[in-house]
Amino acid sequence: MNAIDSSETVRTQSAWPGKLCLTASVALLWAGLHFVVDTTVLSRGLDRPVGVLIGDGGIVAAVAVLVLLIVGALIGTWLCGRREGGQGLLVVGFALALWAFHGGTMDEWLKMKNTTAGPPSGAAYAPLLAEYVYWAVVMAAVFALTGRRGRSTGKKSFNLRDGITALIVTSAVATILMLILTGPRIGHTYRGQVFFAVAVAFILAVMIARRVTGVRGFIWYIPGPLIVGIIGVLLAASKPGLGTAYANINVIPAWGLVRPLPIEMVGVGLVAILLTLRTANRLSSEEDRD
Repeated sequence: MNAIDSSETVRTQSAWPGKLCLTASVALLWAGLHFVVDTTVLSRGLDRPVGVLIGDGGIVAAVAVLVLLIVGALIGTWLCGRREGGQGLLVVGFALALWAFHGGTMDEWLKMKNTTAGPPSGAAYAPLLAEYVYWAVVMAAVFALTGRRGRSTGKKSFNLRDGITALIVTSAVATILMLILTGPRIGHTYRGQVFFAVAVAFILAVMIARRVTGVRGFIWYIPGPLIVGIIGVLLAASKPGLGTAYANINVIPAWGLVRPLPIEMVGVGLVAILLTLRTANRLSSEEDRD
């Protein structure tokens, strides 16, 4: 009994440096985004949603944010030195979620695009596809520079089919859950509910996909937010209406999947996926040792 208590104490104590390191890395990267990007190349305001490539800063802001995120990810990986990989992506996910928290929601984006009341149009959602492509490039760059150690996490080696199955299950489950968790289609977008919906959807989706496939490597799960987000944009662009009773309302998102801004979907989704996998993989490793 004393041996068990001692082991738990050591494990708890050893976790604190990692948590402090992660907090410091996230704070440093968020400060760079908030105090450098916001004051130089990207106009921000309390009611202005965070859009990088599709924002006022354009390609200059997109390049600046990409470089800053890569530097922040490298610093976070170097400082924390997580063996299972994904530390850089986790730092980026946390920083993006914090950065997006103080700003407008998808409702404000639609108000910017639809300045007068009228029938909903898919044109307001089309630019979001470019933003998701941008975040895919960011994720790929961060992974290429910091996440290679996490590609083969676990004792078993899984083939391509297992990995693709894990990704499909993750994306499908998260899509269904988000349609439920984002609430009624008719209603304003609330950031807290959006963050909650994305986090819970991907936590449960990863748990289910990992149980079904046994795949541990995070590379097979992290594209999930991009896939779900793009599905939401395509669905909203093709069917932007809320029904005949709301034919002239064009400032409420057409579907729950498109309520998160791309930066919210990617940031919160990455954090939920990586923390869930870390916990599940650690518990599995402890069970294997027992």
